[in-house]
Parts: sequence; C-alpha cells; structure tokens
Amino acid sequence: MSILTADELKNILKEVQADEKIPLLEIAEGWLHWFKKKGDRYIKDAAKLGYTEVTLDLPIEIAQSFDRKSLIFIQKTMKELLEGCFIGFIEDEYDEKPICRLIISWK
Repeated sequence: MSILTADELKNILKEVQADEKIPLLEIAEGWLHWFKKKGDRYIKDAAKLGYTEVTLDLPIEIAQSFDRKSLIFIQKTMKELLEGCFIGFIEDEYDEKPICRLIISWK
C-alpha cells in the first residue's frame, strides 16, 4: 500500500505553481529548510557507516539550471550549518541531461 501516488504529487505541484513559477532562490530556501530538519540524520548515518563524504540531490529546477545565485546561496548556508566541512558541487547526469549535485566532505 502506497502512502502517495505520482498523480497526487503532480496535483500538489500544480496547485503550488498555479499562480506563477516559483523563483529558484525560493526553491533553494525551501530545500535548505528541509535540510535543516532532516539532512543532519542523513549525514550522521553516513558517518556511522564509515563514509567521509556524501552527495545530495538538489531540487531538479536548480540542478538542471546550474543557477549560480541559488548554488552560491546553498553553498554559503551549508558551510554555516556544517562547520569545517567541504561543501561543493559536482556535475552528474539525469535523464541524459547534465545536472548539479551537492557534495559534503568531512575528511
């Protein structure tokens, strides 16, 4: 039994974007809000498993656009949240198109 269907998620997105397209900086702020609530567990679990770095998916709108302002905003905020960690970006591919991913390292 699923908790959500793809159609339900698409309808939520349509409602959010009904009036206008959300600016990329607002999307970045929303992603950072999520990270502040949930991201630390992901990183702690990775460290407990012996990892020294992780990559995180960014919102696809930012990942595909390589929007410099949004990426710098994310990087600066993440450096404040994760003191002493390297915060950078790597290029990857999704659906045969280049995207940007966040890398966090604590080596």
